[in-house]
Amino acid sequence: MEFLKPHVSSNPFGQPLRWDSSRNWEVMLSVPEVKVGKQELSGLGLILKQVMEETLQDPNTWKTIKKLKGNLVVREKESSVAVTISFNHGEVQIQNGAIDKPTAFVEGGFEELSEISSGQVGPIWALLRGKIKAGGNLLRLLKMSKVIINQKQ
Repeated sequence: MEFLKPHVSSNPFGQPLRWDSSRNWEVMLSVPEVKVGKQELSGLGLILKQVMEETLQDPNTWKTIKKLKGNLVVREKESSVAVTISFNHGEVQIQNGAIDKPTAFVEGGFEELSEISSGQVGPIWALLRGKIKAGGNLLRLLKMSKVIINQKQ
């Protein structure tokens, strides 16, 4: 008796599916990757990279990021350490330093940036309270910030 393979159009990441040996559909996921620029990342960069790798596991976040193109600069104000996160339709890259004309930027103390990226404090609350500064295209900033904020808290 031959088993019929059910029709499955796609999975959340748009990855191919295969029929495994136990006659079940298996998703061949290639997890979205955060690429690193040429230099070794600063402490801020390492923290943000780790958070981004976790948040990109969420299919809804991934769908939003796949549509984005632009750059986000995150700067720690006391030490002037900055990282640039580049979004190019599903490709995400992080590197040390700030570019001259980012699409958007966020600046704050290390503690405030840590609280925001861990999900303890909302970015809008922090902005309204003067804990962080933001600029550039604020609509894109809100979309880009989804990848640097851990929503699982």
